[in-house]
Amino acid sequence: MLTIPNVISGGALINDNKGFEWMTANYAAIAKRLPPDFVAFLPSFADGCSEARLEAAKKFFADPRIK
Repeated sequence: MLTIPNVISGGALINDNKGFEWMTANYAAIAKRLPPDFVAFLPSFADGCSEARLEAAKKFFADPRIK
C-alpha cells in the first residue's frame, strides 16, 4: 500500500513535501489499513533535509489524537 507514496517521497524529490502532506492528510485511513507494526514507519515520510518538515512532523506526531 505504501510503495507508490514512498517512491513519490524519495529519490530526486526528497525535498518535496508531497508524500508527507499526503500521509498527514490521510493518516487515519492509512493507519487503519496497515498492520499495526507498519504504522511505526509512517514518520519516515518526514525524511529529507527540510527543517520545516521536521518541525511539522514533530508537531503532527506529538498530537495525542495520533495513535
